[in-house]
Amino acid sequence: MTEQADGPTDVQAQQQQVIIELLEECRGLSEDEIEAVLRHGLTERGLTPPPSPWLRSVASEIAADHLYVVGNGSVPNDYFSNPHAERAGQRVGGHHLQPSEETRREVDDEGEAPGNQLV
Repeated sequence: MTEQADGPTDVQAQQQQVIIELLEECRGLSEDEIEAVLRHGLTERGLTPPPSPWLRSVASEIAADHLYVVGNGSVPNDYFSNPHAERAGQRVGGHHLQPSEETRREVDDEGEAPGNQLV
């Protein structure tokens, strides 16, 4: 999937919307449960689910109450309550903005990034 210089692709925007919705809907669910709900949500929108490592990484971030950002510009501008906040270690819009150490290790171990950007 290629990203346009001026913003997200339609697929990225739809993936991001599913992820944002699941942040609220999946609190308290296990990573496996979240992965299944994520796969279903993407399929419901007519999207082909990305590879399993991507789904696992996103599910892990959602389970940790972290926002996974699919690509540049894919998160609506009004999503964050304080867009000028220093993001390192802070919570904005009720969600952590940093990937977990486990996700970073998983990405490194598999040698591939699960998405364009973890914020």
